Amino acid sequence: MTDERAVDSARRAAEAWDKVSDDWEPIDADIPVVRSVAAKDPGRGHFYVSIVKSILRIVAGIIMLSVGGPVAAAGGFLLAAEVLGIVEELV
Repeated sequence: MTDERAVDSARRAAEAWDKVSDDWEPIDADIPVVRSVAAKDPGRGHFYVSIVKSILRIVAGIIMLSVGGPVAAAGGFLLAAEVLGIVEELV
């Protein structure tokens, strides 16, 4: 792209932005803004579902380790990540 074409493109973009921004209305100051979200206790059901998912991932990681090669490396990383996920759920 030549310098002249780049300058022309930038000028057209600025003109288009000016047209769009002129049509915008200011944000209503009376709209409340949420500053934080209350923590939700996930309960025991969430915990049990997480454990089942973890068991499935661990089984998949063990199967991947048994294949060998690059798949075994991926299985090792999957197992390590899952162990950290279980520790995260427990603390």
